[in-house]
Amino acid sequence: MATSAPSNTAVAAANLTSKVEAAVTTAVVKPSTPASVEAIPAIMAELVPVISAIINSSADYPFYKSKVFWSSMLALIAGVLAIFNIQFSADTQQTIVNTIIAALPLLSFVGVIYGRFFNKKPLGS
Repeated sequence: MATSAPSNTAVAAANLTSKVEAAVTTAVVKPSTPASVEAIPAIMAELVPVISAIINSSADYPFYKSKVFWSSMLALIAGVLAIFNIQFSADTQQTIVNTIIAALPLLSFVGVIYGRFFNKKPLGS
């Protein structure tokens, strides 16, 4: 029985995973990074689902317009901050929360207006 060649998606996932692992290793071995080499498997375990989501996403629009991409990036950032024990002061956290809360109504309004004027499908279809 002949074995089949790996799919393009599998090759892309393997390539991206190896590059991310190399980048993580480079970062972890730096003396200024508060993590040890033993943490690399745990870091990669957190990143593999993000890599998989990016590789397996298929859409007719650029990746940067994808909600999945941006959600994955937020998860990645949160994971990296947690792994390296990077914390923000209470004042900084409050400023970030207040800014987001203040911006949400405006962003929602802009999104609704944009969606109404540039939507290609009629409502209800």
